[in-house]
Amino acid sequence: MAPETPRSFGALASRNFRLLWSGSLLSQTGDFIQMVAQYWLVLELTNSPLWLGVIGFCQAAPRLVLGLWGGVLVDRHDRRRLLLWTQLIAMLQALAFGLLISTGLITLGLVVLLVLILGVVNTVHQTTRLALIPALVEPPALMSAIALNSTAFNVTRIAGPTIGGLLVGWLGVAGCMYVNAVSFLAILVSVILMDLPLWQPGKGRGMFAEVREGLLYAWRERVVVRVLAVTALVAFFGLPYTRFLPVVARDILQIGAEGYGLLMAMPGVGAVAMSLVLAYRGEVRGRETWLIASAAGFGGALLAFSFARVLGLALFFLVAVGAMQITVRTVGNTLLQEIVPEALRGRIMSLFMLDTGLWSLGSLAVGGIGQAFGIPAALALSSLGCLVGSLALAPGLLRLHRPAEAR
Repeated sequence: MAPETPRSFGALASRNFRLLWSGSLLSQTGDFIQMVAQYWLVLELTNSPLWLGVIGFCQAAPRLVLGLWGGVLVDRHDRRRLLLWTQLIAMLQALAFGLLISTGLITLGLVVLLVLILGVVNTVHQTTRLALIPALVEPPALMSAIALNSTAFNVTRIAGPTIGGLLVGWLGVAGCMYVNAVSFLAILVSVILMDLPLWQPGKGRGMFAEVREGLLYAWRERVVVRVLAVTALVAFFGLPYTRFLPVVARDILQIGAEGYGLLMAMPGVGAVAMSLVLAYRGEVRGRETWLIASAAGFGGALLAFSFARVLGLALFFLVAVGAMQITVRTVGNTLLQEIVPEALRGRIMSLFMLDTGLWSLGSLAVGGIGQAFGIPAALALSSLGCLVGSLALAPGLLRLHRPAEAR
């Protein structure tokens, strides 16, 4: 019998997916509002591009240290409950951040502490949400679900920074934190309303043994290890550019806080457009080729952005950067989700999400280079690393045939 043809936007037929998707739209908008305010606060406290990189590293460093252990938690425990607990803690973090700013007690050290707390929470939350998606939709709708999940993220990536840039001027940095705290109610209510059976994992064999099992599986499955290599490359060399957009806005393009929000939003415009295309298609052939081409395209677009001194050109290249980035994420995630067995899904998704930690390691490197030679030079070098590295990985991935899908 011929395989079922994916429906356009087929994931939206699932009530559980619709709940998660709609709740994420509101909650993630608040996350981006807080992020804009957070980096603007750090720039005001330090006036240092290097500290922007340090704060970015602190937010994602827990994923590098704890990511695999978080994956074991996701494979051991009910994923719906994990979502509830992580989002409740994140709400309290945003509220505490706002109160410290409002009372004048905030210091750079407290910013680092709060950012580290959020990083630990997000290590578990983001892996949980990715691992939950296949349980919300039928297999033919998987790529549609992953693409729509990316669409929600990137719609908020447009709305959040734009609103955040305005709110920093209207309500102040503390007001942005309070807005984010309230936004968590949307995802909490959505998860409570989801109708899912209680997750019943197999008996655990010890944290270290289960981490080792996940690593061995990833290494032995050649498609898995190569997909992870491509996404890691893009994360380390390419994604740090977002940490330094405040410097580009203030010192290079000279467009202020509102313009900074606009720069932050433009990659989201490209990402939303491309993720809607992928969600509508529901399926693409030659995914390995798509993965390599989009990774190389990301590096090329970022290289062009590093030389842009006219606002219109900078915005155009950032749109292209966003479109290529979301293609890498969506196609890579779909390749992995189709291959990975359910019992290992949390651990492999935690490896996939390690790109957040690598992003922050790259931010430290780019911040150091930017401090010495200027941010444009640092962005140009990092984009070349992404472009050349993805082309170097192409032969090894393109000659592989994917193993049979996990049953």
